[in-house]
Order: sequence, then C-alpha cells, then structure tokens
Amino acid sequence: MDAAEALARLDAETKMLAKRADEAAARLPALDATLAEAERAARDADVALAQAMSRQAAELADARVAEAAAIAAKARHDRALRDQAMQAAELKALGDTAPLRDERDRAIKARADALDSAEAAFMTLALTIEARDPTTNGHCERLARHAVALGKALGLGEEDLQALNRGGFLHDVGKVGVADAVLLKPGPLTPEEFELMKRHPDIGDSLCAPLQSLRAVRPIVRFHHERLDGSGYPLGLRGEEVPLLGSASLEGHPRAVRGPGW
Repeated sequence: MDAAEALARLDAETKMLAKRADEAAARLPALDATLAEAERAARDADVALAQAMSRQAAELADARVAEAAAIAAKARHDRALRDQAMQAAELKALGDTAPLRDERDRAIKARADALDSAEAAFMTLALTIEARDPTTNGHCERLARHAVALGKALGLGEEDLQALNRGGFLHDVGKVGVADAVLLKPGPLTPEEFELMKRHPDIGDSLCAPLQSLRAVRPIVRFHHERLDGSGYPLGLRGEEVPLLGSASLEGHPRAVRGPGW
C-alpha cells in the first residue's frame, strides 16, 4: 500500500469517526432530557412517599390517641358510678351514721382504686412504648432516678419529687401516637418525620389531662424536650419560661432533641 492509499484510508476513517461523533452529539439532548425526566420522576416519587407516610402516621396517631383516651374515659365513668353509689348510700342511711361511714369509706376506696387503675394503665402504656425501641431499654427508669436526684439537690418537696419520679416513667407516653416507621427508624429523620415526632409531648399531655392525679406530671410530659436556650419543642420556651419540673426532667433527658441528621 503506497502513501496515497494510506492517506485516503485514514481520511475515510476520520470522516467516519467524525460522523459517529456528530450522531452521538445529536443524541445528547434527548439523553439529557430523558435523564432530567427520570430525576423529576424520582423526586416526585420521594415526595409522594413522604406524604403517604405522613398521612399514615397521622392516622395511626389519631387511632392510638383515641384508644388511650378511651382508657381515661372509662376511669372517669367508673368514678362517676361510684360517686352515685356513695350518694345513694348516704340517702338510704340517713338514720344510721355507722353504715353511712362504712359505705362512704368503701366508695372513697373504690374511687381511689379506679384512679390508681387508670394511672397504672398509663404506666403500663409508657413502659410498653419504651419496650418497642430496644435502644431506649431502661431509659424511663434512669430518667426518673436522675430527675429525682436533681430535684432533691434543688430542695424540692416530696410532692414535686413524686411528680418527677412518675413523670420520668410517663414523659414519652405520647409516643403511642408516633408510627413505628418514624419511632424505630435507625437513621436520621427527615424534616417531615421530625415534625411527626415533635407531636408526642402534646399528645402525652392530652392523654394525662383527664386524670387529676397526673396534674403535677403534665409539665414534665409536655415540656421535657424544651431547652433552656430556646431550641427545644413544642413551644420553643427559653430560660425561666420552662416550668421548674419540666426543666428538671429535661436536664436528665439523654436524647432531648432528635431531628434531621440526628
């Protein structure tokens, strides 16, 4: 093959490569458009999944709140029945004070037992919630112990110390309204999931509200995720705005704020 033929063949191959390059370049816009469409579809799918998870979690929260509220409603109903029984006994025994005292004592005891049963149901519910998450095993007991120790150091009275102890066990009872997909998620929460998680102090407070015996515990349940610098939730309280019992419990809380990237 002489030089002229070699040059001719090289020129032909160069033109073929240039043609293929032009054809590839012509297909690039279509490929870019397909890739962009695929990325949009993926983003839309992520948004749809997050919205579906949020709706499902909200529905589950409502159902669990209703279930816990039913427990409290039954306790109130039982208490009303015993009040009626006590009043009937008083009317029936107007002429006999001894039976009246006995009946009144039984009614008071029955009412106290009803309240104790309702509170015990909440304690059981709180410990059941803790058992759902193996990473928090023993957390309620530790928080109760640390909060009481801090309360003693602050010179709080016996009533407040009892509230701190019970609040340590009940502080996360509102997590009954948080879906397992969020509560037990091993990695960081998305912003949407964190908003669902941030509902549990208010849910817990609403569950405890019907029980007079838990009145002193409610600030602990609602405000244990507040931070003295104002970075907590649900209200973002700062400094002395945080109730004393709530601040005593949050100081002993090892996972006070869990959000995206946690």
